[in-house]
Amino acid sequence: MKNSFGDEIPDRLYKYMPWSVDKETGKNYAKELLEKHELFFQYPKKFNDPFDCDLNITATLKDVVDLLKNCMQMFIKDSLKNNRIVVTISCIVIKLCPPHLIISIIKKFYSDEAIDESIDKYLSTAKRGAKKTLKVCCFTEDKNNILMWSHYAEKHTGICCEFSSSKIPDEYIKVHYNDKFLNANFKNLKRKFDSKDNSNFISQKGIIWKYEKEYRITKADANNNQTGKENENNNQLFPFDVEALTGIICGCAMLEKEFQEVINCLLQQPTPINLYKAKKGKYSFELYLEYIGQYGGKKLLSMPINK
Repeated sequence: MKNSFGDEIPDRLYKYMPWSVDKETGKNYAKELLEKHELFFQYPKKFNDPFDCDLNITATLKDVVDLLKNCMQMFIKDSLKNNRIVVTISCIVIKLCPPHLIISIIKKFYSDEAIDESIDKYLSTAKRGAKKTLKVCCFTEDKNNILMWSHYAEKHTGICCEFSSSKIPDEYIKVHYNDKFLNANFKNLKRKFDSKDNSNFISQKGIIWKYEKEYRITKADANNNQTGKENENNNQLFPFDVEALTGIICGCAMLEKEFQEVINCLLQQPTPINLYKAKKGKYSFELYLEYIGQYGGKKLLSMPINK
């Protein structure tokens, strides 16, 4: 399967999760994924990498003026509605005024240095705002990475969920890893992330994260897309096809109590789920997966094994 950008999407994708209660919300998102079949999305600003989704956005004064003129129609409508006559007249003047004339007026009153500083501040604000326009759910093609287990599955005590990528009918974005930010021109960026150029906003990470082999799907913010439901932490939960979840891997350091909790959740699944347990290698720094059995599908397909 390929996405619209020509990237090959693996048949199976994986999501590492802690099997514990989130301190901010009081929820066990891994358990809720199994019980309610909902995927957890969050803003990029909450990711563990502060550079995530950063772009090197450039803009000229003309780009900013063009944007300002394009926004005038909305400002005019709003000011008329609120009976703000002076604001309405000012917006109409800006709307009708040629860009070169606006630029010459600005340059008459402000130095090039002051203009550049204002543009930089505006772009910084725009980048922060862009990170609030959508929410992201992250996957990987690697189910057996020691670092991923440590970082995202709470020191190997959590789980790794296996999904059939074709059963989650979203546009997958493959993450690309680079030494430097991707360059993007301000005038080519759209508020809605519906093109290859704009997908780059959420597909860029530092090369140090290359081991994650990451894929992402996105959803619009809840203010723009009401198909998801907000939780207390302003994150978003979206339902997925129950047949999309095909397997669960329990971490090598998961306690027996939590392991039995996972089994109990799997027994309630409407479709069969394969269960594995990660094990430490005896003579090398690696993990191997032990197949435990298949559970769910409204009947017990394999007897639970105490580990």
